[in-house]
Amino acid sequence: MAAMSYAYLAAGASVAGGLMGFAGNMKAGDAAKKVSEYNAAIQDRNAAVLDQEADRKILIGDIEAVGFRDDAGKFLDNMAVNYRNSGVVATSDTPLLVMLAAANDMDEDIEKNKYNTKVESLALREQGVGLRLGANVTREEGRQRKQAYRMKAYSSLLSGASGGFSAMRQK
Repeated sequence: MAAMSYAYLAAGASVAGGLMGFAGNMKAGDAAKKVSEYNAAIQDRNAAVLDQEADRKILIGDIEAVGFRDDAGKFLDNMAVNYRNSGVVATSDTPLLVMLAAANDMDEDIEKNKYNTKVESLALREQGVGLRLGANVTREEGRQRKQAYRMKAYSSLLSGASGGFSAMRQK
Protein backbone atom coordinates (compact mmCIF):
# COMPACT_ATOMS: atom_id res chain seq x y z
CA MET A 1 0.00 0.00 0.00
CA ALA A 2 2.87 2.39 0.77
CA ALA A 3 4.37 1.76 -2.68
CA MET A 4 1.05 2.64 -4.25
CA SER A 5 0.77 5.91 -2.33
CA TYR A 6 4.33 6.81 -3.36
CA ALA A 7 3.41 6.12 -6.97
CA TYR A 8 0.36 8.38 -6.66
CA LEU A 9 2.47 11.01 -4.96
CA ALA A 10 5.16 10.81 -7.67
CA ALA A 11 2.54 10.87 -10.41
CA GLY A 12 0.84 13.88 -8.84
CA ALA A 13 4.13 15.70 -8.38
CA SER A 14 5.09 15.01 -11.98
CA VAL A 15 1.75 16.24 -13.30
CA ALA A 16 1.85 19.28 -11.00
CA GLY A 17 5.38 20.08 -12.16
CA GLY A 18 4.24 19.80 -15.77
CA LEU A 19 1.31 22.13 -15.10
CA MET A 20 3.55 24.64 -13.33
CA GLY A 21 6.05 24.51 -16.19
CA PHE A 22 3.21 24.98 -18.65
CA ALA A 23 1.82 28.00 -16.81
CA GLY A 24 5.25 29.53 -16.26
CA ASN A 25 6.27 29.19 -19.90
CA MET A 26 2.96 30.61 -21.13
CA LYS A 27 3.42 33.63 -18.87
CA ALA A 28 7.06 34.01 -19.96
CA GLY A 29 5.92 33.96 -23.60
CA ASP A 30 3.34 36.66 -22.95
CA ALA A 31 5.92 38.74 -21.09
CA ALA A 32 8.48 38.36 -23.90
CA LYS A 33 5.92 39.54 -26.44
CA LYS A 34 4.92 42.50 -24.25
CA VAL A 35 8.56 43.53 -23.84
CA SER A 36 9.13 43.39 -27.58
CA GLU A 37 5.96 45.42 -28.22
CA TYR A 38 7.15 48.03 -25.72
CA ASN A 39 10.59 48.21 -27.33
CA ALA A 40 9.04 48.43 -30.79
CA ALA A 41 6.75 51.25 -29.61
CA ILE A 42 9.82 53.17 -28.42
CA GLN A 43 11.45 52.69 -31.82
CA ASP A 44 8.27 53.88 -33.56
CA ARG A 45 8.16 56.94 -31.29
CA ASN A 46 11.79 57.75 -32.02
CA ALA A 47 11.08 57.39 -35.75
CA ALA A 48 8.19 59.86 -35.42
CA VAL A 49 10.51 62.29 -33.61
CA LEU A 50 13.00 62.02 -36.49
CA ASP A 51 10.20 62.73 -38.99
CA GLN A 52 9.23 65.80 -36.98
CA GLU A 53 12.86 66.92 -36.90
CA ALA A 54 13.06 66.48 -40.69
CA ASP A 55 9.94 68.63 -41.13
CA ARG A 56 11.36 71.21 -38.73
CA LYS A 57 14.62 71.36 -40.69
CA ILE A 58 12.70 72.06 -43.91
CA LEU A 59 10.60 74.74 -42.23
CA ILE A 60 13.64 76.42 -40.64
CA GLY A 61 15.47 76.23 -43.98
CA ASP A 62 12.55 77.94 -45.72
CA ILE A 63 12.38 80.65 -43.06
CA GLU A 64 16.14 81.21 -43.28
CA ALA A 65 15.91 81.42 -47.09
CA VAL A 66 13.29 84.16 -46.82
CA GLY A 67 15.45 86.05 -44.32
CA PHE A 68 18.56 85.60 -46.46
CA ARG A 69 16.70 86.82 -49.55
CA ASP A 70 15.52 89.92 -47.62
CA ASP A 71 19.07 90.56 -46.40
CA ALA A 72 20.42 90.07 -49.92
CA GLY A 73 17.91 92.58 -51.28
CA LYS A 74 18.95 95.12 -48.66
CA PHE A 75 22.62 94.49 -49.44
CA LEU A 76 22.04 95.05 -53.17
CA ASP A 77 20.00 98.21 -52.45
CA ASN A 78 22.84 99.54 -50.26
CA MET A 79 25.33 98.66 -52.98
CA ALA A 80 23.30 100.68 -55.52
CA VAL A 81 23.04 103.60 -53.08
CA ASN A 82 26.80 103.56 -52.50
CA TYR A 83 27.44 103.59 -56.24
CA ARG A 84 25.06 106.53 -56.69
CA ASN A 85 26.57 108.40 -53.72
CA SER A 86 30.00 108.04 -55.30
CA GLY A 87 28.68 109.53 -58.53
CA VAL A 88 28.57 106.27 -60.49
CA VAL A 89 25.45 105.19 -62.32
CA ALA A 90 24.54 101.90 -60.62
CA THR A 91 22.67 100.56 -63.63
CA SER A 92 25.54 100.92 -66.08
CA ASP A 93 28.39 98.63 -67.15
CA THR A 94 30.65 97.47 -64.33
CA PRO A 95 28.44 98.42 -61.35
CA LEU A 96 25.52 96.58 -62.92
CA LEU A 97 27.68 93.52 -63.65
CA VAL A 98 29.01 93.53 -60.07
CA MET A 99 25.50 93.75 -58.62
CA LEU A 100 24.24 90.99 -60.95
CA ALA A 101 27.16 88.76 -59.97
CA ALA A 102 26.44 89.41 -56.27
CA ALA A 103 22.75 88.62 -56.80
CA ASN A 104 23.65 85.44 -58.68
CA ASP A 105 26.03 84.36 -55.87
CA MET A 106 23.30 84.97 -53.32
CA ASP A 107 20.80 82.92 -55.33
CA GLU A 108 23.34 80.10 -55.56
CA ASP A 109 23.86 80.25 -51.79
CA ILE A 110 20.11 80.01 -51.24
CA GLU A 111 19.87 76.99 -53.55
CA LYS A 112 22.85 75.30 -51.86
CA ASN A 113 21.25 75.83 -48.46
CA LYS A 114 17.93 74.42 -49.72
CA TYR A 115 19.73 71.39 -51.13
CA ASN A 116 21.71 70.80 -47.92
CA THR A 117 18.54 71.16 -45.87
CA LYS A 118 16.75 68.58 -48.04
CA VAL A 119 19.70 66.19 -47.75
CA GLU A 120 19.73 66.55 -43.95
CA SER A 121 15.96 66.08 -43.85
CA LEU A 122 16.17 62.95 -46.00
CA ALA A 123 18.91 61.55 -43.78
CA LEU A 124 16.67 62.02 -40.75
CA ARG A 125 13.77 60.35 -42.53
CA GLU A 126 16.02 57.42 -43.49
CA GLN A 127 16.99 57.02 -39.85
CA GLY A 128 13.29 56.92 -39.05
CA VAL A 129 12.73 54.24 -41.69
CA GLY A 130 15.56 52.23 -40.13
CA LEU A 131 13.94 52.54 -36.71
CA ARG A 132 10.57 51.45 -38.06
CA LEU A 133 12.15 48.43 -39.74
CA GLY A 134 13.91 47.65 -36.46
CA ALA A 135 10.57 47.93 -34.65
CA ASN A 136 9.05 45.42 -37.05
CA VAL A 137 11.95 43.04 -36.43
CA THR A 138 11.57 43.52 -32.68
CA ARG A 139 7.85 42.69 -32.90
CA GLU A 140 8.57 39.58 -34.94
CA GLU A 141 11.24 38.50 -32.45
CA GLY A 142 8.66 38.87 -29.68
CA ARG A 143 6.16 36.75 -31.59
CA GLN A 144 8.83 34.11 -32.16
CA ARG A 145 9.88 34.13 -28.49
CA LYS A 146 6.27 33.77 -27.44
CA GLN A 147 5.90 30.84 -29.83
CA ALA A 148 9.07 29.22 -28.46
CA TYR A 149 7.78 29.57 -24.89
CA ARG A 150 4.45 28.07 -25.94
CA MET A 151 6.30 25.08 -27.34
CA LYS A 152 8.22 24.76 -24.06
CA ALA A 153 4.93 25.06 -22.18
CA TYR A 154 3.34 22.21 -24.09
CA SER A 155 6.54 20.21 -23.74
CA SER A 156 6.41 20.71 -19.95
CA LEU A 157 2.77 19.65 -19.93
CA LEU A 158 3.50 16.51 -21.93
CA SER A 159 6.58 15.74 -19.86
CA GLY A 160 4.58 16.06 -16.64
CA ALA A 161 1.82 13.85 -17.98
CA SER A 162 4.34 11.32 -19.23
CA GLY A 163 6.12 11.32 -15.86
CA GLY A 164 2.79 10.83 -14.12
CA PHE A 165 1.88 7.87 -16.31
CA SER A 166 5.33 6.35 -15.79
CA ALA A 167 5.00 6.69 -12.03
CA MET A 168 1.57 5.05 -12.09
CA ARG A 169 2.85 2.16 -14.21
CA GLN A 170 5.54 1.42 -11.64
CA LYS A 171 3.12 0.89 -8.77
